[in-house]
Amino acid sequence: MELENELKELIAELDAALKLAEEGLLKAERHFQTKHGVEDKLKALSRGLDERSQLLIEKATSGWRSEPKPGVFVGSKEASDMLPLRQLITELLEVVKASKPIEKEVGGMKLPEGFAIGPVIFSANGKTASAIIGPAIIPFDYGITNSQPRTASAMGRF
Repeated sequence: MELENELKELIAELDAALKLAEEGLLKAERHFQTKHGVEDKLKALSRGLDERSQLLIEKATSGWRSEPKPGVFVGSKEASDMLPLRQLITELLEVVKASKPIEKEVGGMKLPEGFAIGPVIFSANGKTASAIIGPAIIPFDYGITNSQPRTASAMGRF
């Protein structure tokens, strides 16, 4: 959750700079400060990510840094070099969101990766079940006709 918030903050920083650039109000110093600051933060955050994400960050961040000309305003065309960085952060945000385990809360209990039907937890693929309290309740296929005997026989009453 913390990583997700930090990535959202980086996107907000880039968006603020890009908005200023669209209006022609972005100074070169702010442009380079924002871009290189986001790159540095991404490099620091990459330690907690998978190898693919680390390589994407390494590829997207430039090794060369030039000094900005003081007092020069940058337009949206010059600031467009921040767009690939923003796209990368958006992709990383999706990866982080997808990697979070699914949890549902039922009766005050958190159930990871699965869903509960009564006192049963089914796995995410729906193939296995385990009882939390009491016997497992398995859903039956009631079919087209005469479901009563099939239900009773499945529950061991015949």
